[in-house]
Amino acid sequence: MHNNNRFKDFLQKRGYYIVALICALAVGVSGYLFITRQDPGEAQLSSAGVPQVVEEPTDEESTPPAQRNAGDSVDAAAVLPDVTPEPEEEPTAFTMIMPVEGDLAQLYAMEHLSYNSTTRDWRTHDGIDICSYVGAEVRAAADGTVASIYEDDSLGTVVTVSHRDGYLTRYCNLDPVPTVAVGDEVLQGETIGAVGTTALLEAGMTDHLHFELCCDAVSLNPTDYFDF
Repeated sequence: MHNNNRFKDFLQKRGYYIVALICALAVGVSGYLFITRQDPGEAQLSSAGVPQVVEEPTDEESTPPAQRNAGDSVDAAAVLPDVTPEPEEEPTAFTMIMPVEGDLAQLYAMEHLSYNSTTRDWRTHDGIDICSYVGAEVRAAADGTVASIYEDDSLGTVVTVSHRDGYLTRYCNLDPVPTVAVGDEVLQGETIGAVGTTALLEAGMTDHLHFELCCDAVSLNPTDYFDF
C-alpha cells in the first residue's frame, strides 16, 4: 500500500512531462514514417536555389548517330543494283563511194599550190578531178538530201548534197540539167546528174567531174573518205 501511494505521487508530479515526451516521440515517429513512404519524385526540391544534379551522357548517347553505327555500316555497292551505264556506241565513220568511174586527174591541194592548165598558173585546188567522159552518170557519194543546185561562174553547174554529222559533197562541171531537185532524198549510188563541160575554170582539162567534200564548212580531202 505504501508503494502504491508513492507511485501515485510520482505520476501526479511527473505525469505531465511523461505524457509530453510520449507525444513528442509519437510525432517524430509519424513524421519519419511519412517522409520515408513519400514518392521519391515528390520529395525532390524544385526550388531554383537548390542545386540540381545533372547526369553526364554516356559515350553512346554523346556519339552522333552517323558515327555511332559506323562499324556496322553496310557497303552500299554490295546492296544497290548495278547501275553502270552501258558504253555508248561510237558513231560510224563517214565514208563515200567514188561519184563517177575514172582515174584521178588532179589531186586535192589546199596546203600547197597545184598547176592549172587552163589558167596556166599555180593555185590551191579544194577538190579532186576524176577523169571521165561527157554524159557519164554522176552518183551520190553517200546518203543525203539535195541542198542546192546552181550555176557557178568558175565551176559550172553544181549540185550539193548534205549528209549526216555536218558533211556536204559538191559535184561540179555537171551537165546543165541535173536529174534531181532541191530537197530530194538520195541514196548512196543514186544518179544525180551527168558529167558536162560547164566549168570554165577547168575547160582546158580532159573531161572530168570536179568533186569536193567539207564538214561544217571546213574543206576536206575526199580521198581520205572513200570506201574502196
